[in-house]
Formats: sequence, structure tokens, C-alpha cells
Amino acid sequence: MLSEEMTARYRNSGLVAMIAIAAFALAARAQADGASTAATLCVNPSGADGCFTTISAAVASAQTGATITVASGTYLETLTIGGITTKGKPMSPLKLTIKGAGSTTTIIDAGGSGTVITVNPQSSLALAKFTVQHGGLQGIAVTGGSLSLSNSLVTANGAGGVSFNGLSFRIQQSTISNNTGGSGVSVLDSKGTALILDSTISGNVAPVCLGGGAGVFVGSDTTIANTTISGNQVPFCEYGVSEGGGIFVTGGPLNLNNDTITNNVAPKGGGLEILGDTTASNTIISGNSTTDGECAGPLTSDGYNLSDTDCLVSGGTGDIIADPLLGPLTDNPPGLNATQAPLAGSPAIGAGAPTVGGYAGPGCASTDERGVKRVAGSCDIGAYQS
Repeated sequence: MLSEEMTARYRNSGLVAMIAIAAFALAARAQADGASTAATLCVNPSGADGCFTTISAAVASAQTGATITVASGTYLETLTIGGITTKGKPMSPLKLTIKGAGSTTTIIDAGGSGTVITVNPQSSLALAKFTVQHGGLQGIAVTGGSLSLSNSLVTANGAGGVSFNGLSFRIQQSTISNNTGGSGVSVLDSKGTALILDSTISGNVAPVCLGGGAGVFVGSDTTIANTTISGNQVPFCEYGVSEGGGIFVTGGPLNLNNDTITNNVAPKGGGLEILGDTTASNTIISGNSTTDGECAGPLTSDGYNLSDTDCLVSGGTGDIIADPLLGPLTDNPPGLNATQAPLAGSPAIGAGAPTVGGYAGPGCASTDERGVKRVAGSCDIGAYQS
């Protein structure tokens, strides 16, 4: 028989072993959880290589911090990023990056039903290289969350392109076009400065009598730079809201730098309807159709703007009143977005600010919408650099 001392030793050693095994298991689980948090998931219509066949299935399986890579294809579905309770409170917020294979080949299509992509409170989505289309409502709607959209197309949605009311917002190198029933981009509220950069917003049509800002609605602090806003329309309405074909500013402040705002239509403020602080530099505002002012409201110039009518109500250094002589909205390599190049003899050529800096101005942005470098002392006014 074992002595009481030996028995105690065995018991203690067994206890130590059990504690060690439990600690190892906890460490392994923590390591596995960390790996899944930072995991990369894949989506392929064929399910090849063990990938999910739908993006929504990958989102449902993803941990926060995950990256989802999506192969070319048309995905007939809608996506919801993060959950909410029945009382609208955040539940299981997610931070995801979803990357397509290219905006022309990787398509999320809602088939005319609902919102294509919804980002719920405290969740965050970085979306790149997609087409987002055929939502019965918005293409992308963010409420209380964050969005970074790049190298993408949002088109043919029934209640506007992108609607944002949340934390952090950035659109870059993207096209928001041919959406109806709402603004191309609506910045309702942002906790920081909302950014629309190196993009084209065109051909969007606001709802009749229910809204303004067919191109962009600005209700909060926003910077728009190196962006073409062209061919957007607010239909005539005798009694309702029908203002701001290109941009409708109700809040702000709005900062414009190296933008081209042209060929937009609204009964009032064909280019801009301004009810909040708005400053422009190196920007073309021209050729917008209206019966009550191309720019309705006070626009402050930070210099080197070009307008053919009444927009430069607070003149700045280097401002020009003339026809900018712009070409049509078309593909102008090397950029992927359609732009409007100044034609030979245009007063916009070489007439921008003498300095080059960041997006915010008053110096010219360092590159144009297409990524073409600008040189100090010779930059053009507008989104396009010759």
C-alpha cells in the first residue's frame, strides 16, 4: 500500500497536470480565435477551393477584422454588415474588408429588392472593386457605422446610390451613376469629415417633389475633391423641394477643391443650392441648367475657380468668369472613371493655384481624378489635368 505521503504527492502531480492541460487548451483556443479574427475568407460562385458560394454566407461566418476576397461573378443577393436588436441597438458589430476581382466583373445585384448593402451601427465596411446595383432602395446604406468605398461602381438603384449617417465615410476612385429616387451620395451626418475623392457622380435623378441634390446631398462636414459631378437632375416640382442639381448643401461646411460641376439640372441652383457654409478652390462650376441661378446661395472662393455665370459671389484670387470649354463626359485614360477634359484653348488649362498640396486646398491636389500628377505653377482648374 502507498503511504499517505506518496498518495498526496500523486494527487498533487495529477492536479498540476490537469492545470497544465487546461492552460494549454485555453491558449490554443485563444490562438485559434485570434487566427479566425484576422482570417481571409474566399467566395467563388463555383465553390472551388473550399470557398463560400455567396458573399452573405462568408459575412455570416466572418469574425471582426476578417478580409473576404470575392472572385468574378454576379452575386444575386443583399448584404448586412453587423446586427441590431429589435430596439435598434448594436449587436455583434463587425469590421470587414471585402475585395472583389474588379468593378466590371464582380457584381452584387439585389434584383430590385431592398438595399444592396446595409452597414449597421458600430460596424465598419471597406469595400473595393465591386459593382453594386439594382437595389429597390439604396445601393449602400450606412446607419451609425463606417464605410470606405474604393474602385467601385454604384449604379441603377431605386432610392439613391449611397446614403450615409454614421461615423467615418470615404469614397475614392469610384463612380456613383444612374441611380433614381434619391441622391447619388447623401451625407446626412458624419462624426468626422466625410470625404468624396477622385470620383465621378453622374446621371442620378432625385425623386419628384421630395428632394434636392441629385448628385450630392450635404448635411454635414464634407470635403469633395478631384471629383466630376455631371448630368444629375432634380425634376421640376411646383410645390415641393426641387433644388441643387449637382449639390444641395443644408449643413456642412462643404469644402470643394479641383472639382468639375457641370451639366446638372434643377429648377433652382442647377449647379449648387447652398444653405450652409461652402468654400471652393480650383473648381469649375459651369453649364448647369436652371431657371433660378446656377448657384443659389453664398459661395466663398478660396481662389482659382472658373464659372461662366453667377457662382463667384465672393471673389477670390485668380477666379475666372468664362466658358471653360469642356469636352463630353467620357473615358479619358489612365483613369477608370469618366471625366470631362478641357478642350484646346480652355481658360481652365494652367490657371489653377500656383501651389500643389493635399485634397483640402487651397493649393491644387497633387494628382487629378485619374491619378495624373500635377506640377506646381501649371495645374488646371477642375478635376482633370491636361
